[in-house]
Amino acid sequence: MKTKDSKRVAAKLATMAVSSVFAVSSIGCGMNPVSNQSQQANGTSTSDQSRRIGGTLTFVWAPNGPFVDDFNPWSPANPVSGGIMWVYEPLFYYNQSTGQTIPKLGTSFSYSKDHKSITVTLRSGVKWSDGVPFTSKDVVYTLNMLVSHHSIDVNNLSGMIQSVKAKGPYKVIINLKAVNNTAWYYIGDDTPILPEHIWAKQNPVTFKDSNPVTTGPFLVQSVTSSLITFKRNPHYWNAPEPYVQQVRIPLYLDNNTAAMAMAQGKFDAGAQFITSIQSTLLSHSANYHDWFSPIGSVVLETNDAAYPTNLTAFRQALSAAINRSQVARLGEFGYEPVSNSVALPNNLASQQYLDKSILDKHPLTYNPQKAKTILKQAGFTWNQAGKLVDPKGHTVSLTIDVASGVTDWIADAGVIAGNLRAIGIDTQVKTLSASTLYSLMANGNFQLTFGWVNQGPAYIGYNQLLNSKYTAPIGKQAMSNTERWSDKTTDQLLNEYPLTFSTAQQKAIMHKLENIFATNLPVIPLLNGVAWDEYNTTNLVGWPSAQNPYATFAGPIDQMYIFSQVYQK
Repeated sequence: MKTKDSKRVAAKLATMAVSSVFAVSSIGCGMNPVSNQSQQANGTSTSDQSRRIGGTLTFVWAPNGPFVDDFNPWSPANPVSGGIMWVYEPLFYYNQSTGQTIPKLGTSFSYSKDHKSITVTLRSGVKWSDGVPFTSKDVVYTLNMLVSHHSIDVNNLSGMIQSVKAKGPYKVIINLKAVNNTAWYYIGDDTPILPEHIWAKQNPVTFKDSNPVTTGPFLVQSVTSSLITFKRNPHYWNAPEPYVQQVRIPLYLDNNTAAMAMAQGKFDAGAQFITSIQSTLLSHSANYHDWFSPIGSVVLETNDAAYPTNLTAFRQALSAAINRSQVARLGEFGYEPVSNSVALPNNLASQQYLDKSILDKHPLTYNPQKAKTILKQAGFTWNQAGKLVDPKGHTVSLTIDVASGVTDWIADAGVIAGNLRAIGIDTQVKTLSASTLYSLMANGNFQLTFGWVNQGPAYIGYNQLLNSKYTAPIGKQAMSNTERWSDKTTDQLLNEYPLTFSTAQQKAIMHKLENIFATNLPVIPLLNGVAWDEYNTTNLVGWPSAQNPYATFAGPIDQMYIFSQVYQK
């Protein structure tokens, strides 16, 4: 599961209430804040009439369980664990590498002068795969449906949208309940648009979408328990895209078997963690390549509602006891560098909002002696066997829960457990099925586990991670914020941010949030997360790279876009 895509999906499935943070609008939430004027989406089509149509693309992505033929975006059984964007397109696509917003079903958008409404212009001439024209009715239906069905309103659109109305067949006006500069992220980039003429006849919560009707570049051809096959949409609105005739996703239960298959040449693309990638994969052929683009942060998620991890001093001690360089070297083979103390990734979207003075004040330095000093000052002691004893007189023990098959996170957990044992904390690593772990996280029944945050502009990640309105008491399912951080000042700042379109004010708010984060460690930053991106140029070319970063392999929407761009040699 050590693709960043699947890690995002893990968080999504754990909560069934927060969409993965992999696409964000360029309005006021981390990239190119806009004024009252209309913002035309950046980016142009790369369609090329000279590229040949044909060929099959095999995509390796593991681990997965047996596939189920259900493409309902909000179904736990969705076979691509986020296949939401494999078949259904959003209004816009956000490129996490360059910050460009590329038009999809929408062509432009604008906020009103009072910032309380958004007008979207839609693409004309688009048809659903059954031949029915795409119009504003589909957008209005999708948004209203989500607002009225709270159990699948994963982006809390009901808290943002007052009303939605069509203004002709290709324009939609979205009236907001309040000024919200981040609303466009959730509405424009992170909501799949559905065919009204199909879904209006169904219960969207329980509908088994086994034959999805889409506007996207690929159609579902077949689904078995071990193989998903997509076929080219011959009537795609951005013809001649896509160029490949077929996309295959075979089932691999763990990282290692997936890597073995790739080493044997059974792949065209992968979003896969591979141990010792140079010797395991890249050395096998000059046509095998990788590109690991920074898009997020890996954290050790602490249960902030349960003793002793609810103690700030205890979390600070854990942080000081962890040898992150060792984690990066032994668990991640050096692919992911050590994070910073505010868990912001090394990309433009986040770095422009970073207060570097906070990093100097709160360095993530490995210092087990400092960890012991913090614990002693907090009233902890050690018994004759060298085991940590809490102020209540109980020996401290911890368990790090990890999803089985996530081989690098399991290795990371082993390193961290050894670090914590070295300061007297009896620490065990426990592997669980993904569904079991996600349920434990959502309901707060864990001590330590791994998390993935800040994919996209910083505020979006912080809001979903730290806002108390997204959490719940232990025993009840949290929307996100599964670590259960609850702080009035944090909430106030998170609630102030959407109200301003001033970049300076946004940065000031973010700096205050970063200070709270670095000081209190609601979760413990570990590593700069990357998008695993392996590709094979034996048969297909046109892949994104550091030299041509038109997309990353961050998630299903990104993959769908990339697969529509590659073509035969």
